[in-house]
Amino acid sequence: MRIFTILFLALPAIISCQRNILFQSGEDHFERTMVSTDSGYVYRLQAFDKLSISVWNHEDISVGSIYGIYNSNEVYGKWILLNEKGAGEFPLIGSLSLQGLSIQEAEDSLKKTYQRVIKNPILTLRVLNKKISVVGEVIKPGNYLLEKDNHNLVEIIAEAGGFDYYANKKKITIIRTVNGITCRKTIDLTQLRSLDNNNCLIQNGDILYIPPTSSKKIDKKTQTLIPLASVVTATILLLKFLTGTL
Repeated sequence: MRIFTILFLALPAIISCQRNILFQSGEDHFERTMVSTDSGYVYRLQAFDKLSISVWNHEDISVGSIYGIYNSNEVYGKWILLNEKGAGEFPLIGSLSLQGLSIQEAEDSLKKTYQRVIKNPILTLRVLNKKISVVGEVIKPGNYLLEKDNHNLVEIIAEAGGFDYYANKKKITIIRTVNGITCRKTIDLTQLRSLDNNNCLIQNGDILYIPPTSSKKIDKKTQTLIPLASVVTATILLLKFLTGTL
């Protein structure tokens, strides 16, 4: 019985220790995936990527074209899905593997292949599932498509319309999944002298959370209490009037 009592009392400490280990592991993993703003980071195509291909003056073989007047893309269900081996089925040329290629390398490969059937093809390739989520105290929270390889933190916040009134700029959090581990990094953007170090690159699948300041809760409570106080005051005045004490 005594052993069980000791284990019961020690359980919170064991759980706390385990959480700290997991959290530290997550931070370590995150730090290893952080890339500075001058990094040569390049996105590599992988299995199940959704692609649109736009071939200039050839709408008939474009899928999700950005050139045509209809500009059909992922919103309208127009894309090429790479299979589990990173290959996709392209109009006229059939199956082509793009696994592990950068977007530029994939475009070059497609141009070379399409030259067999089209003279000097001009084409643009886009990855439609390279997205991040911005939630919290910004003007336009939501999902954002990463159009290029390198998007830094400040650029994404600007694209989301900038900070809302109650944004806590000291505790901006980037949440990233690395090798099955959910990692998080808290950044203080009020420290301008260290902005270059903190302005890290945002990667595909990241979640950017901008929490509210504590004053938001206070203001909300105040907004609730003021009408209530007005009702109470009006009620007291009415009672005084009815009882002739006013």
